[in-house]
Amino acid sequence: MTRYVLIVSTLFLAAILVFFSSSESFWKTAAQSCCNPPPYSLPTHKFPLNSNVVVTISSAFTAAERNDIIAAFLDWNSENGTN
Repeated sequence: MTRYVLIVSTLFLAAILVFFSSSESFWKTAAQSCCNPPPYSLPTHKFPLNSNVVVTISSAFTAAERNDIIAAFLDWNSENGTN
């Protein structure tokens, strides 16, 4: 009896495998049938080079958070100074 169950379950799994492997739409995803993305373009500067930009930091931040934000801006400016 157990041998019969083993044979039937193996045949059942093989039939499912054949069914799904022959079904092309089963393996496709939406990304494969999507349109082509727009062509890549180089990023453009939003502000002219070396322009001053005023930033207001919300008072909802703690003093430590404001200091970290200021440090991040200063670090950003020093890293991008050669661009």
